[in-house]
Amino acid sequence: MEKNYWAIQMGEQGAYAEDAYQNNYISIGWTEVDIDLNDFADLSRYDFFNKIRTLMQKAYPDGGANAVGQYTGQLFRFSNQMKIGDIVVLKQLTEGKITLGVIESDYLYKKIETQSNYNHQRKIKWIKSIEVENISQEFRNTIGSIMTV
Repeated sequence: MEKNYWAIQMGEQGAYAEDAYQNNYISIGWTEVDIDLNDFADLSRYDFFNKIRTLMQKAYPDGGANAVGQYTGQLFRFSNQMKIGDIVVLKQLTEGKITLGVIESDYLYKKIETQSNYNHQRKIKWIKSIEVENISQEFRNTIGSIMTV
């Protein structure tokens, strides 16, 4: 089975990273798009973008076309492309570490109580934290290029 690797920050500057670690979840913002994306799970990428982009444009009118496309892409990857068994790299750079985890649930909508008000969620089993100083420079450079949410 092929695994994908995803990098996630959990809020601006990783504000919710420790809560995510302590409570075994990841989540993604865009809270103004307050809809259950399970309703769009069977759509192709093209159809998903057409339906969600309109909601994004209304929710974030100052975002501009490129930004709205990026936001929509993040929701699509989080809800439709991430799979159980994929690996997550949680960036906790303000604490000088990253944490690796395995996705344990399909996309969830508002199921886990969190410090954030993020509605788009997944359960995670955290497996290892690594101090950034113990990571090769090559891997540090790669973290930014892993499929990010």
